[in-house]
Amino acid sequence: MARPRYTFLKNKNLPDLKWSLLLSTVSLAVMAVLLLISFFRKGQGFAASGAFGLGGFLLALYSFVTSMRILVRRPEHLRLPAFCTIYAGGLFIGWLSLLLLGLNQ
Repeated sequence: MARPRYTFLKNKNLPDLKWSLLLSTVSLAVMAVLLLISFFRKGQGFAASGAFGLGGFLLALYSFVTSMRILVRRPEHLRLPAFCTIYAGGLFIGWLSLLLLGLNQ
């Protein structure tokens, strides 16, 4: 009997991966909005922007950990978890660099 061709459709971790991708996208949207607010206010942000920034930072970190856990658990389905891990890791590094730039000043 032939093996089914579309084995990625049977992946049980797909909802977790979608959730991780959604959280990464929300984190990117928060980063874009906060960067625009900071640009238009000439770097004079308000306290709520710091709280939203911390929330976006934590979303990116959680998304990275979730997608990395899926990648380690199921290495045979590599493409989508690897993309999500790289995406969330890049956002995490972006948030970390913004945090360090803010602490520098």
